Amino acid sequence: IAHLCMFEVCVIGVICCFLAVLTIQIATTLQNSFGVLCKWQMYADLTQMLLIAAYCLKKEDREPSPPCFFDVESLQTIETLYFFAGELHVLMAVHRFVASYAKKWAMKWRDSTTLHLLFCILTSLANALLMTALYSHMYWVYDRTTYLWHINDTPLTEFYLMYVELGWSIGEMIAILVLDAITLVQLVIWRSDFI
Repeated sequence: IAHLCMFEVCVIGVICCFLAVLTIQIATTLQNSFGVLCKWQMYADLTQMLLIAAYCLKKEDREPSPPCFFDVESLQTIETLYFFAGELHVLMAVHRFVASYAKKWAMKWRDSTTLHLLFCILTSLANALLMTALYSHMYWVYDRTTYLWHINDTPLTEFYLMYVELGWSIGEMIAILVLDAITLVQLVIWRSDFI
């Protein structure tokens, strides 16, 4: 049942991502740097969903004993895509903030979208590789009995979970909430000026 649910979620997610990419391609209002960010977000989500589904749905008897190179690299790729998707959310919030508050910088910001994407890729790679850098035998494991993901037990597992995974995610959420709240205030002020 868990594998069936996972497969259904993956299919629905893939369909939604393809529809989003199609909408971005068709909509003339998204033929800009924000549309590029949205498209990269969908590509990252799509790739992550397909990799997770392929990894989780393979039969248990075909799974090599951990830590084999394929498993560790697959899970590091998934982890990198996880960080990349989160950083793209922050980047989109910054994009909205710059577009509403810093009009004189908006064009330079839009022109440097490729550099921002490259920065997000590099920092997400660094975040994902930090796990291995902290402890060479720390890696993600998918438990086929409980159908849950966890990091294998090492002396630094709790540190990594609390200060890297959780800390980074909370920092991203705070940044998005603050930037979007400030942007929303500006949009409300603009709207009241037009009324």
